[in-house]
Amino acid sequence: MTSARVAETGYATVRRTELIARLHDEIETADTSDLPLISGGLEELRLRIQLRLSSTEVRPLPENTSDRLLTADEVAERLCQKPRWVYAHRKELPVVELPGRSLRFSEKRLNSYIQRRLAG
Repeated sequence: MTSARVAETGYATVRRTELIARLHDEIETADTSDLPLISGGLEELRLRIQLRLSSTEVRPLPENTSDRLLTADEVAERLCQKPRWVYAHRKELPVVELPGRSLRFSEKRLNSYIQRRLAG
């Protein structure tokens, strides 16, 4: 490893440590009424990290654009199907595989899927 790479790695470690310490401080000092929103934001970050780690090609969402991940039950309800139909047709649907064999479905891509099916 080059000395520049060692310095870069050391810098990244310091940045990561400082970021985590700031998060800890913010959580400790946050009003308890803000904790559910903070928790939701942290969960979104955790999912983004999992997606980056599990895929070689991850395209970040554009700014100010959020995409909700739906459960198989929620997808089944929207498609007027049973959850087992959703699992059986997951290759046709906008699935996101999470660790532990959990499946979630992109709400935006599901809406596009429904629009294409209706149009065509």
